[in-house]
Amino acid sequence: MRLSIFVAVFAAAACAGAPPASPLPRALPSLEAIDAGVATPRVAEVDAVLALQSAAAASPRAEEIVRSLTTEVGARIAGGPKDAAAIAWAKRTLENVGLKVHTEAVKVPHWERGDESVEIIGGGAQKLHAIGLGGTVGTGGKPIEGDVVEVPSLAALSALDAAKVRGKIVFVNAPMRRTRDGAGYAEGVGVRFEAPERAGEKGAVAAVIRSVGTDRAMPHTGSTRRKAKVPGVALSGESADALHDLLATQKHARIKLALGARWLLPADSANVVGDLIGRERPDEIVLMGAHLDSWDVGQGALDDGAGCAIVIEAARLIAAAGRPPKRTVRVVLFAAEEPGIAGGDAYAALHAPEVGKYVVAMEADSGTSKAYGVRFLGGPSADASWDALAARLAPLGIARLDSRASGGGDFQELVTRGVPVVDLRQDEALYFDVHHTENDTMDHIDPAGLRQVAAAYATAAWMLAETDADLGRAPVIKEK
Repeated sequence: MRLSIFVAVFAAAACAGAPPASPLPRALPSLEAIDAGVATPRVAEVDAVLALQSAAAASPRAEEIVRSLTTEVGARIAGGPKDAAAIAWAKRTLENVGLKVHTEAVKVPHWERGDESVEIIGGGAQKLHAIGLGGTVGTGGKPIEGDVVEVPSLAALSALDAAKVRGKIVFVNAPMRRTRDGAGYAEGVGVRFEAPERAGEKGAVAAVIRSVGTDRAMPHTGSTRRKAKVPGVALSGESADALHDLLATQKHARIKLALGARWLLPADSANVVGDLIGRERPDEIVLMGAHLDSWDVGQGALDDGAGCAIVIEAARLIAAAGRPPKRTVRVVLFAAEEPGIAGGDAYAALHAPEVGKYVVAMEADSGTSKAYGVRFLGGPSADASWDALAARLAPLGIARLDSRASGGGDFQELVTRGVPVVDLRQDEALYFDVHHTENDTMDHIDPAGLRQVAAAYATAAWMLAETDADLGRAPVIKEK
């Protein structure tokens, strides 16, 4: 059967969400047979990629990996009581898929949530469905009360006269847009980072925000700036609407909150590194990453258990093919991404001497919905490799995007040092319904999406590790 017909059949099956059955009238050759010269180089590449993609479509292993992490470990905040168990799980799991594994020590921030209570008192009294922002200060063992001042944005908060804020609680009510590409989160996350600090600078006693999320039922945690001197709390969409309506009708609302949050001394943790050693250029590295930690609510299934499963399964698929690619494929499960990229920064510092040998980096941290696009960042010499990779990803329903890649959070220091990156963009329209909430649990995993994304990462990692091409160095990106 002609390749174009196979591509059409595979793409249709992938888009329908069903594992595509191979329409080929023969078994796909092993990578050893391909390497031995069964086919021409171009046909060999195509057949090897199809073999990886077919294996991914038929395998339940990625889902099993997420289930193992969420049930055996669960929520695993950096430095917390499950941190060591998560590291042990990562070592064992990477070894089981055939990688050579070691750990690299990292000192991580250690924040503890404690008990929380947020309520409207006086007129309209009610409990509010709320959660402390990650890294917030507590209330010092006693409740804080204050009248509420509502603003629709950070800009409006900045424009407030300090006299109108002093001694009060600022409420930033900024709904997040639901988008496929995560643009709504990028627009809204600044409120979570900045509101407590800015409110405190104006004399407020606390800040509450509408959660940076797209559902209405759950409050969403996530990092706020550690420089903030006053507590920061996120409300569910329903509670934010209730507070807004009370202010609109009664022109007054008063909140009492008590947070047991506190910062502890930095804790010992580790990045977990697994290598499939390259058969010809072992010192040249194709890097796949995800972060091992999660917040302390839910199970950390989508954020970022799914990412861990994607990169582990991609490495397993390549290892199971029978012969390693020319370059080393490395998987890193990073410590402490959520409270501030501690693992990513530590990794970049430790590996700075070898950064010139990093061929490309790819991070998975967007849940389990299917990937719809791919984008690249590298030197001019990489153009032909990007074209070839985009063509091999097309059967999975993944289109080439015009925008440039930026790399995941854990790779930002590597990108500033010139390491090329590939972004496999997943559909995030539903991701922020459960992101950073108690609902980040195994039942929200999309098995079909997980398989498709694992196939995409395996395809990209194998092709870029097998090619002889130089991907150049990424241009320096100055903006955040």
